[in-house]
Amino acid sequence: MKLPRYFQTRSVGGAVLMTLVCVNTVLLAVFGCIDYYGERQRLEDELRYDLRVVAEQLSANLAEPLWFLESGNLARLLDGAMKNDRLAAVVIYEADGGEFLAGRSRDRSWRASTVTSRPGLDNVIMESRPVYFGDALVGVAEIQMTRRYMDAAL
Repeated sequence: MKLPRYFQTRSVGGAVLMTLVCVNTVLLAVFGCIDYYGERQRLEDELRYDLRVVAEQLSANLAEPLWFLESGNLARLLDGAMKNDRLAAVVIYEADGGEFLAGRSRDRSWRASTVTSRPGLDNVIMESRPVYFGDALVGVAEIQMTRRYMDAAL
């Protein structure tokens, strides 16, 4: 059996070069995937940490306005929290029955807007915190942060 002319003239150097190119490409792809998933995990951990910090701050600051039923101060606190673009929603419920008290969420243009029920947002992580005034449980704060900016950074 006679081999075609192409296979007869191929050099060892060309085969070694093609092998090196293929191995290098596979290694770069593997290291790229490892780096992507590591960076994604780092950004997810950072987002969860920021969510915990915001939840702790809001649960501490919402106690007085909820106890004294100061809707003006409550609205200002919620509006101030929504200055953070990564916050998707902040909703406050009564402690006992879970009845809706107040909330802010993002509309389609990503502007903060008042809501009257739990927002149905996707691609968010959520944290709930009880709100205490002294020893009395006065409400529950539910905070949602979006992964929108994390995905854009990747």
